[in-house]
Amino acid sequence: MKLDDAHAAVRAFKVDQVEAIAESPLWSFKNPRHEQQIAEILRTELPEVYVSLSSEMLQQIRVYERHSTTALNAYVGPVLTRYLTRLQTALAAHDFRGDLLIMQSNGGVMAPDVAQRFASNTLLSGPAGAPLAGMFYGSPHGFRNLITVDMSGTSFDVALVKNAEPAVTTEGTIGEHRIACEHASPTLPSDRGAHAARRSPEKSNRRNAS
Repeated sequence: MKLDDAHAAVRAFKVDQVEAIAESPLWSFKNPRHEQQIAEILRTELPEVYVSLSSEMLQQIRVYERHSTTALNAYVGPVLTRYLTRLQTALAAHDFRGDLLIMQSNGGVMAPDVAQRFASNTLLSGPAGAPLAGMFYGSPHGFRNLITVDMSGTSFDVALVKNAEPAVTTEGTIGEHRIACEHASPTLPSDRGAHAARRSPEKSNRRNAS
């Protein structure tokens, strides 16, 4: 790896006023050292820029899924970061003393700082709530196998719960882009995540550096 090339790219990014960078070298899943070196340069010289690393997002050999997931993370990361910053400021102003937790696509939750770093893990978080809610309400009645529905103005998601365990997968799409983070597995296709990723009122300049 030539660090001069990395510094030249940084100068170009400054000129273009990029907002986010997705970094996804071919072999970073095996050895992320070069990716981390470049990230250090980026965060030092472009501290205001959101940096998404493939070795943090998805350590697997399948390059397309890793590239795509890392790029999606870079695309939504700045938007989610600004939103959560405003939300935390507003909650603090109203003396909120509870814990703010963000739903993940697999049904778990994460703290705001983790959500900002792994923003793409929230893109399919809406449909993940239905299986969990179904399990919560079905458990007192002994229901371990369920079909749940999550419906809104943008999607109709049907999911299965088998033996009190929601079905999950790492194969998904956001619009035409693959996403490989773990998420609830709907039995019917949904465009919810694509709607969330596309709908951003803020104009931004983002570049995918792979």
